[in-house]
Amino acid sequence: MATIEGTLEEIYTYIGPRTSDIVTQLARKHRKNKYGNRISCGELNEDRGKCKKYTGLHAAHIKGRERKIIIQEILEEFAEKITDSIFKINLEVLEVEFCKKHEDFENTVQFMCPKHHKQYDLNNKVNDLDNIVLLTDDEISLNDIILTFETKSKSIKPYIIASNPYLNDGNCSIARISKEKWNFNPKIKNLKTDYFLLCYNQYDFNVTIIKIKGNQISLARKKKDKSKVSLIIPYTDSEFTEKKSNEILEVIDIYSLKQLK
Repeated sequence: MATIEGTLEEIYTYIGPRTSDIVTQLARKHRKNKYGNRISCGELNEDRGKCKKYTGLHAAHIKGRERKIIIQEILEEFAEKITDSIFKINLEVLEVEFCKKHEDFENTVQFMCPKHHKQYDLNNKVNDLDNIVLLTDDEISLNDIILTFETKSKSIKPYIIASNPYLNDGNCSIARISKEKWNFNPKIKNLKTDYFLLCYNQYDFNVTIIKIKGNQISLARKKKDKSKVSLIIPYTDSEFTEKKSNEILEVIDIYSLKQLK
């Protein structure tokens, strides 16, 4: 098995996306309580009542148990120390120990809706992604910013297209999560060939590319503007399914926007 060598920051930058995938996998078996009911967000709303949302939840690391802190613990315990700040560790060991650190899952991760996850991180100064900088200028280059929850999809689309030779401005649309779903309104003429939906998750800073096969417009709703159709993709933690047809769509790729900087 391959090894990785570097500082904590360097190793975290490399292994961060992989550990996010691991947490997603581990979280699935904890989505139901002992009675078989789905876990809901237990954070409090403004009226002091529990949120109780159960769709589109995030697996939010509790303050003090962030992924970076867990990785640091693993490096201190299992890595070969090259210098005071440089570690060398087997990647398989790192992943196995990362999973073990989540065995006490309820005291490591809590399920929260996107709104309360964001608020929790801000209130507790949890920094489990990158430094968050609040921006107002939507035209700032991704090379010059640290992505925030306010980053608009129109600023992101050109970078996704530039990274994928099969995409162009006419054969794809981008949408961010709104009311726990993605809404797309492509032109019918553009659906005669393969069409791609860029599902932007503004909370996790990633874009999932899903494919609509050419002439597969039977799954779409026609709009008042008869030149367009409506495609609705509910935001879940599993498949990407078109709401009307209940058809599972093909995932082509998933991009971490931080990697495009």
